[in-house]
Amino acid sequence: MAARWPHGSGWTPGQYSSVVARAVVANLGDKQDRFSRWVRNLIERRGYWRTAIAIAAKNVSMAWAALKYEMTSSRSLLLDKAKL
Repeated sequence: MAARWPHGSGWTPGQYSSVVARAVVANLGDKQDRFSRWVRNLIERRGYWRTAIAIAAKNVSMAWAALKYEMTSSRSLLLDKAKL
């Protein structure tokens, strides 16, 4: 049995990420920004489901990086204040 996501939805983080990725693909429309063009190209080359997985993986990677680097900058701020 999968671990439950603590926010009460009953979804694991992987399931939530997958739903968000499918929503991105479904609402693509005719947007012409860089990300939308990448998604459309990926759908053509690899198909809908692989694209959804790629978007989910990209979202998780960006979230991890944001958390990692935010923590690093917060730590350095705390250390700088401690030196004063």
